[in-house]
Amino acid sequence: MVFCVHCATENDHEGKFCLSCGRALVRHVSKDRAHNATTTSSSHIGTASAPESSPQPVAGKRKESEPEEKPTIPSGERSVFPISKLPTITKHRIAHALAEESPNAIVLRVRGGQSALVLVSAAAAATVIGVMAYTQQYRWNAIQTRAVFIVLALAFVAGALGVLRLIRDNRTQFRNAILINPFYVIRVNPRELAAYPLSSLKSPDLRDAKSYLPSSMALTLTFEDGTISYTPSTPLQRKQLLNALNGFRCYREEMSGRDTGSIYQHDLLHEARALARQNRRKRNLRGFAINIEWAVTAMALLAAVGCGLLADHMNDNADDELRWASATTANTASAFRVYLVSRPHGAHRAEAGTEIDRIYRDSGVRYQTQAGESSAGVEAVIAVLEYARATGHYNVAVTFEGTNQIPEGLEGQLKREYGIADIAPAAWSFQDVFNKGRESKILQRIQTSFGKVIPGDVLAFDTGQPEAGDVQFAVNYLVKPTGSVYYPVSEEHLPDAKRHFYVGIGYNWYFDIRIPDRDALYQLKFASTPASLFQVAYQRVSKNALDVGTQDPNPINPAEVYDAMAESAFEDFSSKLLSEVALK
Repeated sequence: MVFCVHCATENDHEGKFCLSCGRALVRHVSKDRAHNATTTSSSHIGTASAPESSPQPVAGKRKESEPEEKPTIPSGERSVFPISKLPTITKHRIAHALAEESPNAIVLRVRGGQSALVLVSAAAAATVIGVMAYTQQYRWNAIQTRAVFIVLALAFVAGALGVLRLIRDNRTQFRNAILINPFYVIRVNPRELAAYPLSSLKSPDLRDAKSYLPSSMALTLTFEDGTISYTPSTPLQRKQLLNALNGFRCYREEMSGRDTGSIYQHDLLHEARALARQNRRKRNLRGFAINIEWAVTAMALLAAVGCGLLADHMNDNADDELRWASATTANTASAFRVYLVSRPHGAHRAEAGTEIDRIYRDSGVRYQTQAGESSAGVEAVIAVLEYARATGHYNVAVTFEGTNQIPEGLEGQLKREYGIADIAPAAWSFQDVFNKGRESKILQRIQTSFGKVIPGDVLAFDTGQPEAGDVQFAVNYLVKPTGSVYYPVSEEHLPDAKRHFYVGIGYNWYFDIRIPDRDALYQLKFASTPASLFQVAYQRVSKNALDVGTQDPNPINPAEVYDAMAESAFEDFSSKLLSEVALK
């Protein structure tokens, strides 16, 4: 506490001049020195002595933040001073003025934008909550994951800085205001001061009477390098403010010849300006100061990363639960396999395996119930089901391999053997291209019959060579002549020389059920021959009907006859195979 010997005011700051009268302060170091200083300064009471003729401080070393420079009337460009960088004395003097305890000072309170900060903080919190809710869906892709981290980073930084500013704005003594005195118009906010020398005011023209007319409520003060706007509540307040500014102008002009103590009293930024000039001259960086906004931003980013990792983990868990729910709803082997493939480390992996085992066992029980009595074919199918359950190889490759053993010149041989004149050639109708279509009908019959008892995702039948681990249903057949000949029933009344004959063709079948690294589980061998009487669906190759007394040269297309023989043989094999495995 320093006692001013001029105006008897106690000053609780480290400054050089009294905040009340602006005169030099004397620091009391000892009782004797305080008496000498008081005696020396007593002659200045009631006079406008210059600070340089006043006694100098005698206690302690002058601080760097309090440069000893002669006070002058400020002019020139705008100056911006961060609150955190202001000298202690300047902070004290500004706070004193904002409390309206400083002479010749006007304080205009302005909105601080706290509602905007509240909205920003609330929006940031809502964004974080929304992101957490967004995690409850299927797994994000890489773009979505990056977007989530970016959104969280922005939300955390905006929210943290908004909360920080709200706290600082509510705790600081530097509230949002416009401070006007004879030297300055200062825009004050919790973070910085923007000081415009009143001497640089360009408009309104305080000497022009028209400037005082209430053309609009808004009042804009234009300086050489900036503007400050304020909206008075009434036209009268606007006029009073302009009058005060004009009074400050006149007062400043009169003060140019006064003592430095009076100038200092109104130069609220004297120490700050002097320190700024000193630092520019000395290029004194004063070390590295941690900016609290940067520190909060860094912590917010770290929190955003942590929240992002948590959100990613939550999304992973949500994906696992959604896929598991989908699998249990479908309750099929393929659905549980999809879960295992998509979630190789999922929380329900063991349960999925258990459910697949259950489906296979249920299929086996259902098949045995359908089959009734056991047989070699039934036991082979049960073994295939067990293999598919244990290994996961549920694909069954149905392979076909046919051999055509119809010799050339067969027709001539049969003509001689049976003494007939006309016999249709057969080899052309049993080429591989025609047999492929007949093979597909066997596959369809197998798929349909097995599918009635065993679902298609428990045992999946398809043609083609088996891949590693697949079960194989191997169908081999041999096409050869039976040695017999056939003719249309409609030609029974004709002699052999006038009948149309066809070669009897049969099939020898060899069927195996094979599991990798094991002997054949089941084998089936039998021969299919055309019946002595079979029907042929055909179209006539001649437009003349078979009437009494006339003869159609060839009423049936030979290809249709041979196709009927082959279809009969393939149907015979399908029926035989399905009966062996107790299916229909």
